[in-house]
Amino acid sequence: MIRKKLLKKALDLANHFVTNNPKSYEVINLLGVIHLKLGEFDNSIEEFEKAINKNPYFPRAYNNLAFVIKKKRSLKEASNILRKGLDNNPEDNSLRYYLADLLNEEGDTIEAKRLFWECVTRNPKDWESKYKLGNLYEKQEKYTLALSMYKKVARDKKNFPLVKIKMADLCKKMGNKKNARIFYRHAKNVKEISSKQLQHVATNLLELGDLKIATNIFEKLMNEKFESEELFINLSNLYLNAGRFDESINLLKHAREKYPSNEIIHFNLGNLNKKEGNFLEAIRELKLAINIKSNFPQAYSNLGVTYNNIGEYSKGLKLLNRSLSINRETNVSRYSSLTNIGIAFITLGKFKEGWEKYEYRWKVDPGDKVVWPFKDKALWDGKSESKVLLWREQGIGDDIIFLGLVPEAYEAAGKAMSVLIDPRLIPICERSMPGIEFLPAVKRSSLEDRFDYQLPMGSLPRLFRNSEEDFNKTRKSYFKADTARVEQLRKELGVEGRKVIGISWKSFKSLNTTKKSMDLDQFGRIFKDCNVALLNLQYGEVDEEIREFKEITGIDVLQSSSVDLREDLDGLAALIELCDLVVSTSNVTIHMAGALGKDSWVLLPFAANFWWLIERTDSLWYPTVRLYRQKSLQDWSEILQVIRSDLDQRFDKL
Repeated sequence: MIRKKLLKKALDLANHFVTNNPKSYEVINLLGVIHLKLGEFDNSIEEFEKAINKNPYFPRAYNNLAFVIKKKRSLKEASNILRKGLDNNPEDNSLRYYLADLLNEEGDTIEAKRLFWECVTRNPKDWESKYKLGNLYEKQEKYTLALSMYKKVARDKKNFPLVKIKMADLCKKMGNKKNARIFYRHAKNVKEISSKQLQHVATNLLELGDLKIATNIFEKLMNEKFESEELFINLSNLYLNAGRFDESINLLKHAREKYPSNEIIHFNLGNLNKKEGNFLEAIRELKLAINIKSNFPQAYSNLGVTYNNIGEYSKGLKLLNRSLSINRETNVSRYSSLTNIGIAFITLGKFKEGWEKYEYRWKVDPGDKVVWPFKDKALWDGKSESKVLLWREQGIGDDIIFLGLVPEAYEAAGKAMSVLIDPRLIPICERSMPGIEFLPAVKRSSLEDRFDYQLPMGSLPRLFRNSEEDFNKTRKSYFKADTARVEQLRKELGVEGRKVIGISWKSFKSLNTTKKSMDLDQFGRIFKDCNVALLNLQYGEVDEEIREFKEITGIDVLQSSSVDLREDLDGLAALIELCDLVVSTSNVTIHMAGALGKDSWVLLPFAANFWWLIERTDSLWYPTVRLYRQKSLQDWSEILQVIRSDLDQRFDKL
């Protein structure tokens, strides 16, 4: 309101001046500008035309008139006005520049380019025309010329962040990631850079893997109270990748309050809750994402997996198939749904269909990041008279499961077999499976000519475990411990003539630790007053936990000083072998115990890994392992009571 009053007053003063000075074309032009600011376009056009009539050699009036004509009428008419102005003022670069800009907008890029070059020729310091030429070359995909022009602009206009960003974007588009990172880093240091431009820089540095700098920029923007949906999402992802889980989820919760209609925020919150085992909260968030965006295949897929995690496989599979129906493109989202359908089928005992779809694991994280050792060598399909190389693809627990199928594979191949395996498993594998060559997984050179076929070990079940009956071939103990070392450890620990229970209670994954783990204080109390010796089989830094447990409960847990439980897996096997029973959560310990054929009891979370199937108390993979399953999410109490009762039946009380 105040601005309008001031403009009206200025208008009155200018009119008064023109009345007394009717030839003053500059003030007439000013009248046009005031009318324009007041939104009185017809009046502004009239005044600009008057100014031109008074002085046909007044470039500013042509530029102003063209601006209004473009806004209210047409580009063509505006460019014609500028042509007339340039005819009358051939030395004026402002008219030439503006005409070139309008012609470029009209699509006449040839004439626009010619005029911009004229501007540069007449004024070598004209960085704006150089910048426009860079834009033109970039649109025409003449990236080398565009980059050259942008570099000239950067020299002429050092504090122009946009041109540095343009150079970085262009290098990124050309595949020159190194230079892109350099230019983005330069851009972030330009004093005149806006918060929005800085966010663009950080987002691209994030994509280029410059995580630390990207994080610092996003945090700086957040501290400066610049907030956007993109900022929250990217920074929370960076926190998650850095293992800062609590900060990641708290940031998303704050973002949810500010942007409740952003489906990606709800989607990411759902995924984080799913990973942490908060399945009901995950379901709520993923449903909100779908309510906002009904055509959201990734949300349907992840919601389906979450329902599978709480045992509602009918709902889960329906949602996974829904994801496939709305996403028919061959992309990661589709492959993820197919892989998860395969995992659900395996869990439900539909092995043939499950293993077929499990092969899609190579298309999704982490399988899509696995470097195949021999890309051109054919995959083994179970043919006999074949020299076969098998190679590990996943973690130690999965390796141990798949190794149970290696003797069958060796017999089927009938010729020769080599296995690339974690070096920690080689001693026990060589002892247990004579005739098969076991090599460190890092050793790949000079091997290709020695075999006919290759196969990742995770694909062995597709060849040998397509029905429940196939599991009848499972060997009770396919690992053999070092008997001499077993006796040595028995003496070291002083447990001759005593009953020994090996215990393990944790899984050290970055997320899901609460899902698969518990504290020793909670777990260990079930052994109180049992007439047994407890032996630690838990890898990791647990000495302090064991000491505190003894102080609180008086229960002693024996530890071997000669075995590194993480690195010395052959030593772990020997410790397990001297036990009468192993009681453990689902981790490497239970897989090793099952492979050794040791009586073992495994405590499974409500949403157990697909290896353990559903509802069963026995394991198809390990005949000597008994399964104890949570009855509700993250509630170990009932399992612990049942195990205590079973311990009383198996071992005499003191």
